[in-house]
Amino acid sequence: MQDIATNKTPIIGVLAGGGAGSVAAIGQFFLRQDVFTLLASSIGAIVLFIYILIALAEIRQRRRFEAAAVPLPLKMWWFPWLSYAVIIALAGVLLTLALMPEQKNALTLSALTMLLVFGALWAHRMRKPAA
Repeated sequence: MQDIATNKTPIIGVLAGGGAGSVAAIGQFFLRQDVFTLLASSIGAIVLFIYILIALAEIRQRRRFEAAAVPLPLKMWWFPWLSYAVIIALAGVLLTLALMPEQKNALTLSALTMLLVFGALWAHRMRKPAA
């Protein structure tokens, strides 16, 4: 199966989204709590994970640019210390969520989602020939 159809439709993305929606609908019958509330809480934790990844990527990329003497048109205040502070603060929020019993399911679902995404990225990179 191709990743993108001839009409530029991302087939795998559409199937994955439909599958996730189906799992959420079926989960409504089996979970004691409201699936919408669980998904909304999970999205919040996923956003925290994403912002941590953005901060880590920024540190890595700026270090590469500085090493290659690439001029940066936009200077960041207090680099890299501000990025480290953001990572620590967001990790603190995730730790706080982990200590809250009512957030356990949402945080676990978020962590599993991130692992699934990284697993799919790894599988995609292994399948693709080196450039």
